[in-house]
Amino acid sequence: MATTQGEHSFYLLRVLLGATEAGFIPAVNYYMTTWVPPNHRSRVNALLITALPMAMLIGGPISGALLELSGYLRGWQWLFLLEGLPTVVLSWFILRFLPEMPRDAVWLDEKQRTALANAMSEQTAAVVTESYAAGFSVFVKKPLIWGLLAVLLIAYAGTFALIYFLPVILKSLYGVTPLQIGWLLAIPNLIAIGASYIVGRTSERTGDIRLHLTVICIAGGVGFLMLKPAAVISLWAFLAVISLITSFTIAYYGPLNAAIQNLIGARPGPLALVTTIGATGGFIGPSLTGFVMQLSGGDWRPAALAFAIVTLAGALLAFLCVQNPRQHPVAPALEQSFVRNR
Repeated sequence: MATTQGEHSFYLLRVLLGATEAGFIPAVNYYMTTWVPPNHRSRVNALLITALPMAMLIGGPISGALLELSGYLRGWQWLFLLEGLPTVVLSWFILRFLPEMPRDAVWLDEKQRTALANAMSEQTAAVVTESYAAGFSVFVKKPLIWGLLAVLLIAYAGTFALIYFLPVILKSLYGVTPLQIGWLLAIPNLIAIGASYIVGRTSERTGDIRLHLTVICIAGGVGFLMLKPAAVISLWAFLAVISLITSFTIAYYGPLNAAIQNLIGARPGPLALVTTIGATGGFIGPSLTGFVMQLSGGDWRPAALAFAIVTLAGALLAFLCVQNPRQHPVAPALEQSFVRNR
C-alpha cells in the first residue's frame, strides 16, 4: 500500500490486501471449533476480538503521529510501511509455533492434551467427514443459522460504518486534528475492551449467551438513537455515546460467534461463507452511510437512525435464534489450563 502511485494502483493494491486478509477470520473460526469446547467459546472469542479495540487504542495515536511525518516518504506511506511490517514478521511465528490440532501442541503437557481432547469429544459432535459441498447442508438442516447471520450482517455494517466515518464526524463537529482524533478514540476503545471481557466472561459462567447477545444489541441500538442529541451537547457527551456503540461493536462478537460456531461445527466451507456474509455487511454499512451523507449534504444522522432500527431488530433475532450450549462438567486439567490463561 505504501507504493501506491495513484487512483488505479490504490484500488488494485486495496483489493489484493483484502484478498490476503479474507482467510484470516475463517481460519480463526475453524481453530475455535477444533481447539475450544463450546462452553468456553464465548469468552475466548471475546478475548480475540479485543485485539480490534486494542489496535485502535494503541494504533490510533501512532497512526495520527505517523500521518504528520515528512521527509523521504509521505506520512501515509510511513503509516502503511511501519504498521504493515510487524504482520509480516508475525507470520513466521504462526508457522513455527501454532500447530494444526491440540494433540500437536508442544506447549501443552500430555495431561492437558488428553483433557482437552476428552472435553471436545464430549461437547461436540463427531469430526465432520462429509465433503466440502455437503458441509453446506448445515444451512438447510439448521435454519436458525440464518437469523444469526442476519445479526452478524447488521453488526458488521454498524461496526465498519463507525470505523470509517467516526473520524470524519469528529472533525466536522468539533474541528479536532488527526492526532487528537487518535487520542480521543482511545477512550471508547478502552471501554469496549472491558465490555467485551465482561460479556464473554459472564456468558461463559452463566451459560446464557442468548441473553448477553440480546442485551448488547439493545445497548447498541439505543446508542445509535442517542447520537443526535449527544452531538449537540458536548464532545464528552458524544464520546460517551460512542463508547456505548463501540462496546456493542466489540462485545457482540464473543457470544454471536460462539453461537454460530456451535451450530456449524468444524466445517471450513460454511465457516468461510459466514465470514463472507459478515464482510458483505462491512461493505453495506459504510456504503449506506456515505450514500445517506451525500444525499443529505453531509448529514450522518439519518444513517444513525437506520442503524438504530436494524440493531434493535438484531436484538430480537438474537433472542429468537441463539441456542445456549449445554453445560458440561470440565475436567480438572482442562479447567486448570483455562484458569491459568485468565
